[in-house]
Amino acid sequence: MGTSLRACTGRGLSQCLKRRTLRHRGRGDVDRLLLDIAQGLEYLHSVDVIHGDLRGSNILISDEGNACLSDFGLATMIPDTDSTTSMLLSSSSHAGSVRWFAPELIQPASFGLQRFVRTFASDVYAYALVCIELYTGEPPFFQLKDPAVLLGVIDGMRPERPPSMSIPLFELVTSAWAADFRIRPNTWDIVCALHSSGVLSSGYDHPMV
Repeated sequence: MGTSLRACTGRGLSQCLKRRTLRHRGRGDVDRLLLDIAQGLEYLHSVDVIHGDLRGSNILISDEGNACLSDFGLATMIPDTDSTTSMLLSSSSHAGSVRWFAPELIQPASFGLQRFVRTFASDVYAYALVCIELYTGEPPFFQLKDPAVLLGVIDGMRPERPPSMSIPLFELVTSAWAADFRIRPNTWDIVCALHSSGVLSSGYDHPMV
């Protein structure tokens, strides 16, 4: 089990964002938090568990400065990873924050789905928005009300690249929030990409703005 899933009683990420404490970290520190989160999510998916409600308020920062996934109230276990339909088996509960909802959760029929189902791919979409959340210090689409967010996401609306986010990282984020859930990278691909040259910041001297 990776560091991102250890018992953690630290501060909530959303609390840190509200207090702007992440603004005092270099870009390299924030990128490493994103790697922690990706590794934690990859572990969950490797044991066939969907988190289902990934967002800043469900991530804790340990005393050592590591990001830890929390609040598995909507987590669901996939019963058969060998089945061709396993990716569609998940929680049908609509609980959670719509600002991190993938488009197929908002309007399932438009994406060939018969009902609302959380999947590995919808976790990946939420992870992309968490990346934006960490870099901006605000929830996704903070300037809009929930109904406008839902309509906008269906129409292809996505956040702009934060000025301090590297282009390679934003390209990864863009692939993770693709409208077609079938072409989003899986969490293993994301972790590998974050380790690759040019995606993660190489140092601590890049201020967040």
